[in-house]
Amino acid sequence: MEYIGENTFGDCSSLKKIIIPTNVKRIEKGAFGGCTNLEDVKFEGNPEYIGSSFYETKYYDNIEEDQYGCKYVQNHVVGFVDKGKKEIIIKEGTVSIADDVFSGLAFEKVIFPKELKYIGDFAFSFCKNLKRVELPQNLISVGEYEFQFCDKLEYIYIPESVKEIGELSFVGCDRLKEVVMTKEVADKFWYISDKKVRYID
Repeated sequence: MEYIGENTFGDCSSLKKIIIPTNVKRIEKGAFGGCTNLEDVKFEGNPEYIGSSFYETKYYDNIEEDQYGCKYVQNHVVGFVDKGKKEIIIKEGTVSIADDVFSGLAFEKVIFPKELKYIGDFAFSFCKNLKRVELPQNLISVGEYEFQFCDKLEYIYIPESVKEIGELSFVGCDRLKEVVMTKEVADKFWYISDKKVRYID
């Protein structure tokens, strides 16, 4: 088993302990959500991506957030506690950001680590004060509706390493002035004017 799918064990209130085997690469949204008595999670390996998988569990509640409010499982951001910061720094070594984690928050800037590879769906949607985004060079996948309705977003850099990105990632970004990306990625965004796009050579 390489994947634990969405809501696979959702609401299993009798579940208290799990061991995630080495071969599991992805743990999707809600995989253990609502397992209210789950408090002991052991990883035999290090998955490539962990989504918002542990909400409403004792395990999640016991994860201490860092100074910016980020909650980590291994090297994955799985949750966030809003501390009113204007700038969020994702710590070095982080490889994934779970879906929905920062949605609707008021910070103005986010700094990504170079190791980041995966960003889940809706992670930065409705971030009304976000103006500029520079995604890191090793990023592979950007989820669906990623920056939708980020009203003040003016500039975004998408590196050529990105192989997947949600088609509607910039819907409602009416102030977007410049998008730097490859022609291959740009072809997905039929609603962005060519005048706003600068291609990576």
